[in-house]
Amino acid sequence: MRTSSLVFKILAVTALVLALASGSAQATLVLRIEDPTGTIDVTVRDNEAGDTSPVAGTIQWGSFDPATLLTSITAIRDNDSPELGISTPNLYINVAFLRSSLPPGLTVELTDTGFVSDSPTGFVTAVGNDFNGKGINFRNYWDPSNQEFGQSGNIGTISIAQSPPPRAINPFNETTSGFVNLPSEGSLTMLITTNDLSPLPSPPYFMAFQTFITFEPAPEADPVTIGGTVTDLQGSGLVLQNNGSDNLPIAGDGPFTFDTPLTPGTFYNVTVATNPTNPSQICSVEGGGGQVPDEAVTDVAVSCAEPILSDVSKVAAEGDPRDDDTILSEILLEGGVAISIGGDVAFHVRDDNSTDAVFTQFGLVRKEGDTLPDDTIVERISAWGEVASSAGQVAFHGQDGELKAAVFTQDKLVAKEGGTLPGDETVVDRINDRGKVASNNLGEVAFHGQIEVDDDVKVRAVFTSARLVAQEGDTLPDDTFLEVINDSGGVAINDFDQVAFHGLTDGLETAVFTSDALGVVAVVAKAGDILPPDDTILDEINASGGVAINLFGDVAFHGRTPVDAVFIDAVFIQYGSTQDALVVKVGDTLPDGTTLDEISVSGGVAINLLGEVAFHGKTGGRKAVFTQNGLVAKEGDNLIDGITLDQISDSAGVAINLFGDVAFHGRIGSNDAVFVGMAP
Repeated sequence: MRTSSLVFKILAVTALVLALASGSAQATLVLRIEDPTGTIDVTVRDNEAGDTSPVAGTIQWGSFDPATLLTSITAIRDNDSPELGISTPNLYINVAFLRSSLPPGLTVELTDTGFVSDSPTGFVTAVGNDFNGKGINFRNYWDPSNQEFGQSGNIGTISIAQSPPPRAINPFNETTSGFVNLPSEGSLTMLITTNDLSPLPSPPYFMAFQTFITFEPAPEADPVTIGGTVTDLQGSGLVLQNNGSDNLPIAGDGPFTFDTPLTPGTFYNVTVATNPTNPSQICSVEGGGGQVPDEAVTDVAVSCAEPILSDVSKVAAEGDPRDDDTILSEILLEGGVAISIGGDVAFHVRDDNSTDAVFTQFGLVRKEGDTLPDDTIVERISAWGEVASSAGQVAFHGQDGELKAAVFTQDKLVAKEGGTLPGDETVVDRINDRGKVASNNLGEVAFHGQIEVDDDVKVRAVFTSARLVAQEGDTLPDDTFLEVINDSGGVAINDFDQVAFHGLTDGLETAVFTSDALGVVAVVAKAGDILPPDDTILDEINASGGVAINLFGDVAFHGRTPVDAVFIDAVFIQYGSTQDALVVKVGDTLPDGTTLDEISVSGGVAINLLGEVAFHGKTGGRKAVFTQNGLVAKEGDNLIDGITLDQISDSAGVAINLFGDVAFHGRIGSNDAVFVGMAP
């Protein structure tokens, strides 16, 4: 055999040799061809266990010039070969040549390695009849001793027929057989060489031989289990998977084993399908993947990181019993949330008797049917009017005993439709609970409604418990005309009796207005304003985002501003009577490093004495509550007691007090709840 000869090797793992025939043992088939032409290496495709395709692979090698060379291998499963007397599982290998000349010294060697057989195993060889006067030698042997078995010698003389391909190789000209018992793992080889392949005349001729491998495979290995150990798990709900399925819930630290065993030689891949909550943890897997061995896998390590607890606490949740034995059957998100300087958090609920009520974390404030100290009956409570809380006082909307719309505190009737305000004897023609309610620390309450200016001519107006604040049609000191009062924008009041609200100017520009204690109304900001100090354009004011005012008269509100020709949501402050300023906008990185991905206008806005502004938005794809200084809370955070904050309700309002306590709505599991976090 010449050293310059080209060597071709084809490897096929067990799946090619045995899975096609019987779907079991671990073996390798090597086909080696040498001749003096071409330079290329090829590999037969690898059939996975259970593959029922009859074709194991088709290979071509050589110069790929049809005028000079075209050679291929086809491997086909064949469970019944009566022409060779074979009825046991076998693999059929066909090697075909089409050339204008065939050099001498062609060698074909087929080796099957890595199986054990208790019955005679070997090769059967058949050679086509397309050769004339050419001798083919064969030798069967098995390693490690290289011991020959079966027949050795010359197959004999075969004839050449000048017929173009494809030519059927039928009938078979000669066959050889060689069988041996393999008591231990070894290899089995058949070697064929040509004595003389001198150049053939044109046109090209077809030469082929076929080999059948028969065997008795070793028994399939028993499936083994996959498992390991979980450590540092504190939460609940951890679920592991193997190969993307076979879900395994984990209740605590310790060993685990998947339900479905796997066959040795296949693969496993353990991953975390669901991380635990209550408290939230991030769990990771080490040593979780590889090829399945013959013995059970027990060393997959799942470890869970220490949970990070926030300073957010739950105020109340649906289903919680109160100290007065009232059950909070339902927390009403439309009722909003409020927090006083002392940390009292007020919210609307429906109790276990389907009665609407106002609560703080300390218990019931008022419920439908109560009689107030001033003998007013609270016939109905309207959650749509939201709730307000100040020092020792909670304000809310509803209906009195005469079913007239009214505003209450827990101690008295503030105003009702048809009633007269004590400060200026204004008759309140209508109260609009969708306009919300606000209160200050001095007991004053602000709200929206209507007054009658002429017979059957009614206009929208803003009131406090003492006086009329503003009405549609007012002309302001700067000659601005108050065209529309937008009662959906809410209302706010501070301790100096300054009231803030939304509306439209006579140019139909969206605007925010205030009225001082003397009843002087002014525009604090309007669409189109250029804001100092960096000439930010206030393109639009969003009344649906509400309004807030602090003791210094700083007014916070939502709007939009252009950035690179794109209008984005933002939060603004009008600082007293001095200037407006952009507080924060979508895309900003806050001082604590949090990226503000989205601002939720419907979540409202709140401001405290220190100018800290609270609002809703998103970061990292999760709903969150912020101030302009950073993150207060986000979905997935662990509360101070380890319970997970599963959801933040960004349409249910937000509140902040002097000390930076921020109140908001959310969920624990499927239960609505109220929470308090700290401003950063």
